[in-house]
Amino acid sequence: MTYKTDDPELQIYVNDQMSIGSTPLKITKLDNNEYINIKIKKQHATRTYKLQTLPSSFPKISLTGKSPYPGDYYSDSFKDTSNDSFIYKMNNSGQLLFYLKETINDLGSVANFQKHKLSNGNILYSYFKPTNSTDTISVPGVTNGSIVILNSQYQPIRELQLKKTNLVPEGGAVENHDFILLDENHYILTAAPIRTRYIESAKNYITLRENYIQEIKDGKVVFEWLSSNHPIF
Repeated sequence: MTYKTDDPELQIYVNDQMSIGSTPLKITKLDNNEYINIKIKKQHATRTYKLQTLPSSFPKISLTGKSPYPGDYYSDSFKDTSNDSFIYKMNNSGQLLFYLKETINDLGSVANFQKHKLSNGNILYSYFKPTNSTDTISVPGVTNGSIVILNSQYQPIRELQLKKTNLVPEGGAVENHDFILLDENHYILTAAPIRTRYIESAKNYITLRENYIQEIKDGKVVFEWLSSNHPIF
């Protein structure tokens, strides 16, 4: 936990321990009944805050037994009436290890939370984050947005979207179903652009939602595929 202040008289206590600039904070459990107590003092004035370690809007999860398989589990939850959506990580006993909350409103839900182990042994994480969409064709389950990359401490370090090419001159948003990280600067994105095409068999222009795959390595597009170029699909 880190804070900055220019007031030398300000004192901050976290769980009854005085904090000086940066304080390691150990949280034993993520639960909406567990709190971090923060007290701010200046001379004779005191203000106290209680922070939930888990928001009340986090979905209720029922646990039955324990998984026989080692490792952690990565998942996401769709937004509900609170408009909050979450990605989260649990161990094989169902203990919550990490969560991230996004309030997306009508844009959609965060999704596709993944862990990636790179060739050098470093760990990164990723998830899909929805953004504003100009779609004119609504397809259930398809949302436009970007891929957010997190470091091993779950801090965001960059966002990924399509590069502009001849096939997708507008570049931009990816879709929410898949993302493959091959290495730190080598990855595969999927998208669902909307185009108006002349369809020979129909003898007319038709608006389509296409499927598109783009592979990027060291900032350059090395492979791309567009479904409308393959009418058999």
